[in-house]
Amino acid sequence: MKLADHHKLLLSQAIMHLFTIIGLFYLWDINYLWFTLIGIIFFAKLGIEGYCHRYLSHGAFTITRPLQLFLNTCAIFGLQGPPMIWAANHSTHHKYSDVDGDPHPAENGWRTWFWIGTEKNSQISSGLIKKLIKDRAHVLIKKYYYVIYWSVVVLFMIVNIKLALYLFALPAVYSLHAASWVNVFGHKIGYKNFETNDNSRNIHLPFILMHPYHNNHHADPSNLTIAVKWYEIDHIKFLINLLKKSEKLYGTTSNSR
Repeated sequence: MKLADHHKLLLSQAIMHLFTIIGLFYLWDINYLWFTLIGIIFFAKLGIEGYCHRYLSHGAFTITRPLQLFLNTCAIFGLQGPPMIWAANHSTHHKYSDVDGDPHPAENGWRTWFWIGTEKNSQISSGLIKKLIKDRAHVLIKKYYYVIYWSVVVLFMIVNIKLALYLFALPAVYSLHAASWVNVFGHKIGYKNFETNDNSRNIHLPFILMHPYHNNHHADPSNLTIAVKWYEIDHIKFLINLLKKSEKLYGTTSNSR
């Protein structure tokens, strides 16, 4: 990711944090929390964790083209940057986990938490980028990512600012901190089911985190499920399968990413 693009991401995240803090003070409405739940499920859990992570980065499941485009759009509003850049950086994380070259080393603490410095490990020329860039949808979203994001969010602010707060701002804030929790603490605290070449750990906080069992995932990245023990719960797998069933997508599938 170019430095300017990364600064746009940091600025966008900062704006949404500020909007959330001020908005909750003046626009608190418990009845609107349902919209936050919807945003978290579709933008963060399905868009970022399901699509960017398990589908684009690891090819852990197959989906039809219409659902691919739908989840690609959902991922935009998870506010973690263009999906194909996210996927490439995550692929790099697995290659250099906890060593030089890791895009978000846990040892950097708060800098990794707030994504400061991650642009230094941009993987625009990586093999995954070369593959994903063949898909015009990825290219267009990368080019117009911030135009799309802010056009939609500002439109909602004009029409219904409270809805914009609960549907877009709160899920974006959750998305950042849920991911950062794993990026930092997922390599520091918790338990291990597998011996891996890094410090990945499992943190048993299902539902709260999008990706609680990081050690399980690093042991078998291309596996759709990250739960291997009877007490571990992988709600993302459930959501993915539920979405596929609801759309009756067990026919023609696409794994082209």
